[in-house]
Amino acid sequence: MGIVRGIAGVIVGYIATIIVVFTGFTVLWMVMKAEGAFKTESWEVTTNWVIAGMVIGLVGALVGGIVCKLVAANSIAPKAFAGIVLVLGLLTAVATGAAYAAADEDGESDKAAFPAADVSMVDAMTNAEQPPLALWTNPFIGAVGILIGASLVGRKSGAAPMPASDG
Repeated sequence: MGIVRGIAGVIVGYIATIIVVFTGFTVLWMVMKAEGAFKTESWEVTTNWVIAGMVIGLVGALVGGIVCKLVAANSIAPKAFAGIVLVLGLLTAVATGAAYAAADEDGESDKAAFPAADVSMVDAMTNAEQPPLALWTNPFIGAVGILIGASLVGRKSGAAPMPASDG
C-alpha cells in the first residue's frame, strides 16, 4: 500500500503544481500583457517575466511538495518527485537549447513573426523564448521547492514526543 500512496503522492503533487503554475502564469499574463512579458518586437521574454516566472514556479513546487508528502505520508515520494522534475526539466532545457541553436544556425525559426498588437496567451506560450539561464535554473528551483515544501509537513501524529528540557 505504501508504493501506491507514494505514486499517488507524486501524481497528485504534480497536478497541484500544474494548477498553481498555470493559474499564476494566467494572472501574470493578465497583469503584464505582451508589453510587459516580451522585449520590444520580439518573442524574447523580459527580465521581469523571468523573475516572476521563477517565483511562480517556486510557489508551485512548494505546494506540490506539500501535497505529495501529505498524500504519500512518507519522505521518499517527494524525493522521487523532485528527481523526476529535475530530470525532465534538464531534458527540456537541453531540447529547447538545441532548438534555439538550430534556429540560430539556420537563420530561420519556426516562430511566428511578432504581431504588432494583441498577442494571445496561446501565441505567447507557443513562441516565447526563455533566456538560457532560466532554462537551466528552473529545474533546480522546482526540485528544491518540492523538497522544501515536503519538509514543511510535520511528522505523523504517532511520532515520539520531544523530551522535556530541564532548564
